[in-house]
Formats: sequence, C-alpha cells, structure tokens
Amino acid sequence: MRTMKVISRLLVAALILTPTAAFGATVAQLLAQGESRADAGARSQRQVEQAADAAIEMLNEYKNTTKVVDGLKVFNELLQKQVDNQEKEKDILRDSLVKIDDIERQIVPLMVRMIDGLEDFVKIDMPFLTDERAERLARLRGVMERADVTVAEKFRTVMEAYDIETEYGRTIETYNGALPGTDTNVDFLRIGRVALLYQNADGSQTGAWDKEAGGFVEIPNSTYQIAVRNGLKIARKDAVPDLLIVPIGPASASAE
Repeated sequence: MRTMKVISRLLVAALILTPTAAFGATVAQLLAQGESRADAGARSQRQVEQAADAAIEMLNEYKNTTKVVDGLKVFNELLQKQVDNQEKEKDILRDSLVKIDDIERQIVPLMVRMIDGLEDFVKIDMPFLTDERAERLARLRGVMERADVTVAEKFRTVMEAYDIETEYGRTIETYNGALPGTDTNVDFLRIGRVALLYQNADGSQTGAWDKEAGGFVEIPNSTYQIAVRNGLKIARKDAVPDLLIVPIGPASASAE
C-alpha cells in the first residue's frame, strides 16, 4: 500500500514537470534556429557583396578591354593603309625592275659614246695635264669592263670625269713639267681654257700654246714675262687675284 502511494506521487510530479521541460527545449531550439538563419543570412550577404564586387570588377575590365579594342581597331586601320601604300610601292618597284634591264641596255652604249666624246675633246683641247687626263680616260674604260661595278657607279664615274673637264674651263692652275719636245722644265700656267702659258725657272723664257701652230711658241718676255709670273703667283695663291694681260688665241711675234 505504501509502495503504491510513492508511485502515485512520482507520477503526479512527472505530470507537473513534463510541460515545463518541453517548453524550455522548444525555446532553445528556436533560438538555435534563429542564430543559424542569421548566420546563413550573413553568409548570403557576404556572397552577394562578393558577387557585386566581382561584377563591378568585370564591368571595369570590360570597359578597359573595350577601350583597348577600339584603339586596336584604329591602329589596324592605319596599318592597313600603310600596307596598301606599301603594296602600291611594291608594284611600282616591280615595274621598275622589269624595265631596268632595258635601261641598262640603253645606258651602257650611251656611256661608251660619252667616253669616246670626252677622249675626242681632250685630243683637240689645249694640251695641259695630258698624262693625268689620259690616265683618267683609261680608268673610265677599265671601269666599263668591270663586272663588279654597277651601272649606276659607272655612270657616276663618267659624269665625274665630265665635271672635272668642265671645271678646267673656269679655274686657274699651275703645274710643273717638261716642255713638250724638249728637256726644259717649266712652270705651266693654265687660265681656264683661254690661255696656256709657261715660264722657265729664271723667267728668261716665256711661251704660250699656239693652237694654229699646234705647239708651244715663245712669246716676248718684254710684254708677258711679268704678267705670266704674276699669274703663276696667283695660281699658287701667293698673290691676290688681279688683272692679267696674256695672249689669247694665236700667240705670235706680232704680239710684241
């Protein structure tokens, strides 16, 4: 009987305590769920913010890439124009290469004729610097026969010889050498192509080229000795340029 009473009391206590414990468990669960949802929300917010940052970064990258692409388009258009112009230049050069053989075939005979003409001119010109001019003509003919010299270089050499001969006509010059046909050493005085004179070392003999006679002839010292001597000084730059009275054309005794 006593045992039954104890059991009854325990059952009553259990019935009284059970609702309170159940309520406490439910609140704790709800709080835990709330915290869990808050954590999940925070994670989601961070993910959203990260996604937004990534989107902004991608947008900026897209804008930068677009600018680069636009710049490349302009650059490519410019390059294309340059390529087009180079293609045109290539076409012009290609045409020139096709024609260059014809030009070479025409210009080589022209240069040979130019050398022949220069040689003929030297023969009928005043006989000054005969060895030097003859050697120059020989070099020209030698250059024309060389295969390792371009046509352009050959043409330049021929034109250079013409320039030198042209220069003789407007310069004054002196040089030393033997009077043709004699052993007498004299100083020659060339005044352009107007006069070619000479004088020996002591000034006792003065002469000039006589075209009609085809040789050098003596001219009166009384008239031309000082003039020729002064001309030699001017040619050597030992005296300032001055008026010279020299025989022009046929030099003869009548000049006295």
